[in-house]
Amino acid sequence: MLTYLYSLNSWQSFGLILLLTVISLVSYFAFRLYKQYSKVSNIPGVFQLLELSPFRIPLLSPYYYFGSVKEIENVVDSYSNDETKTARIVTKDAPIVLISDPKLFKEFFILKANCYEKPDFKFITMFGENIVSAVNNERWKRHFKVCSPAFSPQNLIYVCQVACQSAELLFERWSKDESGVMLSNDDFSDITLDVLGKAGFNLDFGIFSSNQEGKAFKTSLQQTFSMKALAIRRLFGNGKLQTIMSKIVGIHGHLETCSKSLDEMIQSRKKLLEDKPLINDMNDILTLLVKANMTEKLITDDELKSNSVIMSFAGHDTTSTLLQWTTFEISKNPTIQQELYNEISKTIGRRDPTIDDFPNLHLVNSVLMESFRLHPAVQILSRVAVKNTTLGNFSIPKGTHVATLFGYLMKRPDVWEKPTEFIADRFVDPQFRESSFHNFTFVPFSMGNRACLGKKFSLLESCMILTKMIQRFEFELLNDLEKDPIVAIQSPVHKPSPNLKVRITRRVTPEIVSAA
Repeated sequence: MLTYLYSLNSWQSFGLILLLTVISLVSYFAFRLYKQYSKVSNIPGVFQLLELSPFRIPLLSPYYYFGSVKEIENVVDSYSNDETKTARIVTKDAPIVLISDPKLFKEFFILKANCYEKPDFKFITMFGENIVSAVNNERWKRHFKVCSPAFSPQNLIYVCQVACQSAELLFERWSKDESGVMLSNDDFSDITLDVLGKAGFNLDFGIFSSNQEGKAFKTSLQQTFSMKALAIRRLFGNGKLQTIMSKIVGIHGHLETCSKSLDEMIQSRKKLLEDKPLINDMNDILTLLVKANMTEKLITDDELKSNSVIMSFAGHDTTSTLLQWTTFEISKNPTIQQELYNEISKTIGRRDPTIDDFPNLHLVNSVLMESFRLHPAVQILSRVAVKNTTLGNFSIPKGTHVATLFGYLMKRPDVWEKPTEFIADRFVDPQFRESSFHNFTFVPFSMGNRACLGKKFSLLESCMILTKMIQRFEFELLNDLEKDPIVAIQSPVHKPSPNLKVRITRRVTPEIVSAA
């Protein structure tokens, strides 16, 4: 072989070496793929080289990448041949099993939950580990014991009061023009951020005021959680390279500002609670977190900061998105809006809703849940098998990634009647509402021990805001959906595309008409 190489000119030698290198790489990757495929060969599906890419790369990551919900669902539609609609994507590093069946969800989240751990989510550990990024259950329990009191009855009562007050501030913006205003892409983000500032940190973010301190903290918080910041942490980890890249794109300063502000807030809360241990008129999330940790002493101040940010800011984005999708759906149908108004008028009249009204606003809750079913903010959750196990009839070897397709399940025609239609009263029956959670068919907040802690917070906040919206305003969709459709975009949750056009006008009530 060496004699043959010596007989070739330099270009021929380079070409042959390149060819042999390509053949070697192809053989190596083919072997790696086959090795992973052999673990789940009884599950139909597809292949791609990379386990998870930040974006689509032909051949390397055409199916499973950040934001690839539609491509993943297409894999299930095209390849699954089992009644559970189970499919797989084999990569060179691990097989990914896609599940979307209520029975498999129950097995995965409840019966065999200890067989799976979360993947490494260090890209959301801005200051330290938090309840979302904690990998195994033992570490998660530390965070849960401190975080769960933050969503106490006192905080939930408080968030209802704050949501009503923040709604009034937004309505002042909507009421400036008697002929109506257009819904802004920032409106619901602004109102949920205002609630976040007050119910999360006891701080006015300066959205509807001129509070400069609050504005600076809000800006730093938003930049710390921006898609740009998340992508950099995902690609470069939390080391020196990530710091360098963050400085280059202008994010690092915001992270330091956010960290310093939170340090000051935590220290002031500690001093306040030491001086007045029985204080009960500060029910924001940060204060309750500090109070719980002073008792439990389970997490560090950096972990405390990380938890306060992840629970508050992630919840803000989810609630904002829910309100956007709900407004889109009801703006298509004046009849639904009138039915909502009738229920609200009968139940509470024109006063502000409270936490006690929540269980009695059946149609309001139904509309919100139906919006969540059709448009879940988080569509896919992934965990890794830490031991050899099974799901239904499928073997799941150690190291396999299992992706639970929430969005796909909640639109399966064999699980839901008319699954692609928005049916406002689908969840009106309280028993049906509860059974949908318990039978694993309604899963927008995940399930099991590690389900979203802020579920009640988000639903209460949304209920208060939607109720007050319907009391005062009517909504009209101006998009021609055939020519100008509304689609979901990943940002990082699934929001309506920015071309959404909704006109908002003051509601003309019968009392106002008769008075005129």
